[in-house]
Amino acid sequence: MKRLPLQFAVIFLINVTTAFPESSRLGESCDLRAIGATDVKTFLEFDRDLRSAMSKQDAVAVVFLVKHPLRINDDHGSFYLNDAASLQSRFQEVFPPRVRTAILKQPVDALFCNSSGIMYGNGVVWVNLTGKRYAIETINSLGSSPATGKIQFVCETDKERIVVDTWNIAEPRYRTWKKPRALTDKPDLEIQKGDQHFEGTGSCAHSTWTFMSGATRFIAEELGCFGDSNTPPEGARGTLGISISDNPQTTTWCF
Repeated sequence: MKRLPLQFAVIFLINVTTAFPESSRLGESCDLRAIGATDVKTFLEFDRDLRSAMSKQDAVAVVFLVKHPLRINDDHGSFYLNDAASLQSRFQEVFPPRVRTAILKQPVDALFCNSSGIMYGNGVVWVNLTGKRYAIETINSLGSSPATGKIQFVCETDKERIVVDTWNIAEPRYRTWKKPRALTDKPDLEIQKGDQHFEGTGSCAHSTWTFMSGATRFIAEELGCFGDSNTPPEGARGTLGISISDNPQTTTWCF
């Protein structure tokens, strides 16, 4: 049998790899193996059904695409829907235009996933593999209009008090007061605009806020889920992380 020259063999292998991409990968930011899955086809079928249900606002179809209890985080806090009838009666509340748009405008090849699940719309919707099917576990809906003066996160460290809220703008605002200054005084630091992200699913779902002041990054984070080796101290509300330029981040529990 005649052998192929080495250079042709290499080209052949490259072409084969390109023609048959890794079957578990949706795109650069999501390999389904992160959640214990391997079959892209099954997820694409779920994604097709989800988009169809959102575009038609079909509550009955959505019932088959969620996991109960379904957790919803909104402007008023967190609540759970435990059955199909509850979801159907509150469909427009749970899937307002902002949530439907986040799903419909999300390119499949730009989805992000990790061990917590698959994320639509920068954390607005989290999907996970539940048994043999994919299902929505958590919805993070902040409503269709920005809140005015809405407190989102409050915590206190040994040295300062921190408030994250919104103030006539869609973006969150970050303010701190060094102790023992009164909260009625002008804050020592105020950053008018930042970014909010959602992480985790189910009972582990939580918000993270990031703010920049020059080369300094401030990250306020609600409590999510922790391993036994990193259990939050009693009374902790979250953490505050601070990093300057490329230096390692220092993280402090806040209460």
